[in-house]
Amino acid sequence: MWSGLADVDGVPWRQDTIALLASATKGLVATAAMVLVDRGILDLDAPVAEHWPEFAAEGKAGIPLRWVLGHRSGVVAVDRPLTLAEMEKATPVADALAAARPAWRPGHAHGYHCLTMGWLVSETIRRVTGLTAAQFFAREIALPLWSICTSARAPVTIGCSRVSCHPPNGSSSTGVATPSSAR
Repeated sequence: MWSGLADVDGVPWRQDTIALLASATKGLVATAAMVLVDRGILDLDAPVAEHWPEFAAEGKAGIPLRWVLGHRSGVVAVDRPLTLAEMEKATPVADALAAARPAWRPGHAHGYHCLTMGWLVSETIRRVTGLTAAQFFAREIALPLWSICTSARAPVTIGCSRVSCHPPNGSSSTGVATPSSAR
């Protein structure tokens, strides 16, 4: 179902309109991390720095993944502004987060990690799988579920920016959009 306007100029919202997901992606990133926990690859109580040694800077050596996922790590900001070009490359963001000082004593307070949680978990996932959280989610969660949903009725292909399903009638429905860092 879709309805309404896609922008301020009155362009109608269509079936294939791409939309920004912000906080909703935290659940997707957490799901990817929990798949790795279930597989025994990540441990919720092990320090993130076991997989990402640079993260230990500024008193963060003991921060477990559980605190990152629970918004208790204190790593809620970086110490310098990042450009869009840096954010698209992802590595400068990971470097800035590794160098960041927690805003509070890790594990002793709670504060919404609105701008950092996805990056922190994605870098941890990348360190153990070689894939960003978006790539891991697409390959290990979305594509298998999409395949189950479409079964033999429609072939599924992965393009540079989204998973697409091509139903037998020739029309196309759009699936999961991925950020440029996952390309």
